[in-house]
Amino acid sequence: MKSIKSISAKKISRRTITLSILNLEDYEPKTISNYINLSFKIPYNTWNQPTGFSIFRSCINDSKEPYNSIKRIAYNPNPDYIERANLKGKKIGYASQSLEISAIENCQYACKTTKQRIYYLTIGEWEIKRDLNSIIICHSNKALNAGTDLRIAYNALLEREKSKRTRKEVRIWNLKNRFFAEQFSKSRIKHENDYLFSALYSNTVFKSKKANIDCIIYPSVAYKYKGFNYAFKTQLIDEGLLALKAAYHVRIDFKQKVFRYPKDIVILNTTSHFRNDVIIWDNK
Repeated sequence: MKSIKSISAKKISRRTITLSILNLEDYEPKTISNYINLSFKIPYNTWNQPTGFSIFRSCINDSKEPYNSIKRIAYNPNPDYIERANLKGKKIGYASQSLEISAIENCQYACKTTKQRIYYLTIGEWEIKRDLNSIIICHSNKALNAGTDLRIAYNALLEREKSKRTRKEVRIWNLKNRFFAEQFSKSRIKHENDYLFSALYSNTVFKSKKANIDCIIYPSVAYKYKGFNYAFKTQLIDEGLLALKAAYHVRIDFKQKVFRYPKDIVILNTTSHFRNDVIIWDNK
């Protein structure tokens, strides 16, 4: 793949189409990273995420019993697979805006690959202790048409870009952001490499010292784009900027097809009592 020498909306559009039809299973991450570098600089749109609210992270239990370790439910320190916002061996925290979305997201892979439909989860509610410098992924048409307030964010960012760019530059800005947003919104996943574009995007922006990004906010595919997920730097937990506020022992039952919302999410137990790394469950 050749480098784009002179940038135009037409050339960027053609390149995004070429990239989007690649069979990613056939490529190594380094190759895809090189293709991105030959095509354009990765765009990002910062969005202040204010302090004082919570996000939720879910873990499937090894048994019916909940986990007792805070570290166990915080983040995966060494993932051996590619996901939507991480490469192999690159630790990233994942969370959702609500307990329900977190529970549904966490069970998707097992629902698709096994016959299991009832799951027991430990879900942590993490309180944000300072404003976060975030990126919001908001250019996917599927997500914009889902009926959330994502369009408000998109319109605000668009007006911000219009105030400092030419019409041509805004067009190119839209094309590049739409390409990566569609990658974050991808629903047909046949191989872990199908996440490469969004995972490489996340890896790049999180490494940027200039951007200094704390987290990436993107629509939840599992929840039909009607809610949001967070990919965040694990330092936020390590440094106490994300603090465990409560833990929940949850049972979730997918009674029908995988892609329908489950009819049964039950909180079996909850606690806000912790000692060092130990979760102290109430009523035990």
